Amino acid sequence: MAEDGTEVKAKVKKGNSDYSAYGTATDPTKEATPAAPTVTPNPTDASVTVTPAAGMDEITLTYTPTGTDQPVDVVIKKTATGWTVPSGHDGITVSGDGIIKLTHAVAEDGTEVKSES
Repeated sequence: MAEDGTEVKAKVKKGNSDYSAYGTATDPTKEATPAAPTVTPNPTDASVTVTPAAGMDEITLTYTPTGTDQPVDVVIKKTATGWTVPSGHDGITVSGDGIIKLTHAVAEDGTEVKSES
């Protein structure tokens, strides 16, 4: 595995030919892992708010839908026109700055809601 930011070189040969000139590229540097989002329950209206770190473009939300006992993952992505919640997840809204709100009817009472971005 190449070290981030270092040069990677390759050359080829066929049969008894000489090797070609080297082709080169610089191994890209991976971005740092973002901080975990803050997940906050609101007992007043039984909702849950998820606040990601600034600058995120994808949030994975895990919750157990009301009436079920199996958690689901929902990937919410930022596009050129704003945040997109996949269809079939009514009651989940996302503000322009990526703050997610699950209304009281979305997650089964007493179950865990978690998120990563």
